[in-house]
Amino acid sequence: MAARLTYRRKHTYRTRSNHVKRFHTPGGRLAFQYTDKKTSPVVCGETGTPLHGLPVLTKQKWLRLSRKQRSVSRPYGGVYNAEVVRFR
Repeated sequence: MAARLTYRRKHTYRTRSNHVKRFHTPGGRLAFQYTDKKTSPVVCGETGTPLHGLPVLTKQKWLRLSRKQRSVSRPYGGVYNAEVVRFR
């Protein structure tokens, strides 16, 4: 029979915001590990393709980054991809 698991936090419904996976602790016990939501990458404003050189983070974590980490050092960096900039 499978081990019975309980959530570690108060929220006990299986929703998108309460996503968990099972894992074995070093002591051999089965437990839940909370996973982060998958986030979509920053995309080009014109073509809609993902921008290279920018991290894929949630909005909250993105705003905590420094300005240099949020853009690419070229005109329209972090907004348009290189092909669009070359065309402009």
